[in-house]
Amino acid sequence: KKYETVSEILNEFCHFRYGFYVKRKLYLIKTIENELLVLKNKFRFFSAGSTFATLFSIFISSLSN
Repeated sequence: KKYETVSEILNEFCHFRYGFYVKRKLYLIKTIENELLVLKNKFRFFSAGSTFATLFSIFISSLSN
């Protein structure tokens, strides 16, 4: 395609690249949200594990008394 002015080239390029910027942004948001979900689940798992360990230690200490 022949362009008449430099601004036509820049205008088309900007519109073309903007679509890819939007796709990349959505991809990054989705990736970060998935990572956040994994970290939340890890936190819940370890929190539940530490609660269980605390209850178990209390139970064991009550048996020795």
